[in-house]
Amino acid sequence: RPRPGRPAAGGVPRPRPPPDPGGGGVVVPPAPGRRPGRRPEPEIPQPQPPIEAPELSAAAIALEQRLRDAGHQPPTEAELGQVAAELAALRAAGRAVRVGRAMYAHPDAIAAVRDRVVKIVEAEGDITLGRLRDELGTSRRYAQALLEHLDAARVTRRLPDDRRVLRRSARAAPPG
Repeated sequence: RPRPGRPAAGGVPRPRPPPDPGGGGVVVPPAPGRRPGRRPEPEIPQPQPPIEAPELSAAAIALEQRLRDAGHQPPTEAELGQVAAELAALRAAGRAVRVGRAMYAHPDAIAAVRDRVVKIVEAEGDITLGRLRDELGTSRRYAQALLEHLDAARVTRRLPDDRRVLRRSARAAPPG
């Protein structure tokens, strides 16, 4: 059976039926205030007032200082104890970063580790877990969590032999 617009057995094309204005055989009435056949005006987003960071409690500020003091050895949620309840407020304010499953660090500490990793990779071509551990003078536990965080942040890329190299975007982008 020939389709519309295709030549029939005699070589004469069949005329196409006129397009259905409702689309697909369903007649949809125009929305109130609209004329049929016109596209709606694009919605222009209205400027929103800036979102102010919530005021941090004294406990949250103390926790932030504790994270700063921990540096590249981020404490776990369990090590923080009851004050860990303030982590949500710090994270919302951009003053705490989750590293791994349950470790938390200050963004300045993460930026410092990132800068050191970038310098090492630019100088040596790659970095290993052991090299970062020795550079930071820390344990394997912290070095691994930090490298995995940098992998997830797309600063480094893990190779099959467990070395890390910089991603192209990390070389071109300024730190931070």
